[in-house]
Amino acid sequence: MMNNISIIEKSLNQKFRKFAKSGKIFLTETNTKNYPKTQIKTQGKILLYSFDTNEKIFPFFDCSEKKLCSINDYVLFAVKENKLFVILCELKSKSNKTMQLHLTEPFIKFILNRIGLVNKVNFDNVVYRKWLISQKSYKIKNSFYDEDNIAYIPVGHDITLKDYLV
Repeated sequence: MMNNISIIEKSLNQKFRKFAKSGKIFLTETNTKNYPKTQIKTQGKILLYSFDTNEKIFPFFDCSEKKLCSINDYVLFAVKENKLFVILCELKSKSNKTMQLHLTEPFIKFILNRIGLVNKVNFDNVVYRKWLISQKSYKIKNSFYDEDNIAYIPVGHDITLKDYLV
């Protein structure tokens, strides 16, 4: 029997997937020149996708209303102690706006619901976390996440993934 992360991997279109190299992932803001890379050190199987492309991934919306078609930069799937984590990652150069993080979560829930129905798998106990990686970020004292499950991470800061899977 396949585990949940393998089911997600076989179900999602691989053209959106980004691959780790030597246990490291590098997140970059492709639309901003000279934006520093943020390195994520990983262990175990993870999946990283970027649905933030120039393609129209929401063809059923009129994208003249930009927020309807807005999505964050990266979606990371990871497992810790048999628990599936979905980390929504948004990279910003000039602001700390979190709207894209909030708009992407229902989209990922929709994707997991569809995959679950087809594969007869339950994705009800998924832990959602949001990362805002910004040149204007700050670190929250005594916790990685605020009350909205958002971690504010300075751009260029090396991240050890297991520390954020809480």
